[in-house]
Amino acid sequence: MLNNWLNELKNKIVIINSTELNNEAHENMYTFGISERDIKDWGTESINQFIIECRDLYLSKKPNIPMIFYSWFDNQAGQLRISMVSSSHNKLPFGSRIQECELGEMLDNIYGTEDISFFKKRKLKVWCTEI
Repeated sequence: MLNNWLNELKNKIVIINSTELNNEAHENMYTFGISERDIKDWGTESINQFIIECRDLYLSKKPNIPMIFYSWFDNQAGQLRISMVSSSHNKLPFGSRIQECELGEMLDNIYGTEDISFFKKRKLKVWCTEI
């Protein structure tokens, strides 16, 4: 399934550059519904590789300006989400408090291996990287 998603993303992705942060983020966002069974079956390494390959696809399609690729897991929706915004915005488009983290830490959040969840800390873990 992860390879199918990558192929779909490769064919569908069009990166939008906008002066309006939320519009840019929304237009560049893709979501992938992941069940608890998927999470167990795929394992951390497969999801890690999938996110890296998504980042690389975004990199290959981005305009010639600095941008930030970011990914997070929406626990309530059961969705892995990715997007990209222009670095010039100097922030990510979240209304809630976020905690920028390493990719492995975000994956720990997906797999429930960290001690304190988003609901206890009230911060959403987001992995981001400038590309």
